[in-house]
Amino acid sequence: MKSKIFGDLKETEYDSDWLEASPLEIPYFSNEKIKITLVEKDSEYIQNAEIAFENFLKLTETDKNKDSEKVYEYYAEILKAGYTKNLNLKTKSEIWNFVTVGEIVLHWSENGTIYLCVSCECEWEIEHGLQLSFKNGEKLIKANSHSDDFEE
Repeated sequence: MKSKIFGDLKETEYDSDWLEASPLEIPYFSNEKIKITLVEKDSEYIQNAEIAFENFLKLTETDKNKDSEKVYEYYAEILKAGYTKNLNLKTKSEIWNFVTVGEIVLHWSENGTIYLCVSCECEWEIEHGLQLSFKNGEKLIKANSHSDDFEE
């Protein structure tokens, strides 16, 4: 299958209903190449996922720095729980120094909204990691642990 935005799509090894694209450069993450996964083969879903992804490609490192607050809040929540070390951050934007991006998965909610979820590892929550959720690819709405909870 081919997409005008994602290029060639192939079935994933772990789920034949899911599709993956070759890693693409993402401006939000300093043009780092990141693997993209689509969770449906449905043509309407793919069209909506392409729109959400195009929206996400408009976000830049400036947007990422503005989003530091949400990621920092997740870190602060875990720090309060008492089972992670203090990272001794001087600014909230330094939180990104402790985040490693894994992949992007485009989920489709029951109401047809696309949630572009960025799966990350983070040094303050090794077991559950970090998931960044962007509604329709337009803005970060949630920074939390890896879960199915990507909606507002």
